[in-house]
Amino acid sequence: MTDTAAPFSWRSIVLPAYLPTLLFSLGEGALVPVIPVVAVDRGASLALAGLIAAMLMVGGLVGDLPAGWLVARIGERPAMIGA
Repeated sequence: MTDTAAPFSWRSIVLPAYLPTLLFSLGEGALVPVIPVVAVDRGASLALAGLIAAMLMVGGLVGDLPAGWLVARIGERPAMIGA
């Protein structure tokens, strides 16, 4: 019996999997430094502007914990369908 499956190629998953993640990360990374500038411009203190920018990162971490628990409990596909 011969194996007719094509060999795994990283090129086949770079575009659909890694490119959207890269673009999102670049966009979010470019936006985070602008948030305190806009907050100060709208009348917030510098400390409050820094807290607003930090809450984006803390919110991502807090959201990742229950998401990871959900994926571990019900599986990746049902979690993605539910999301």
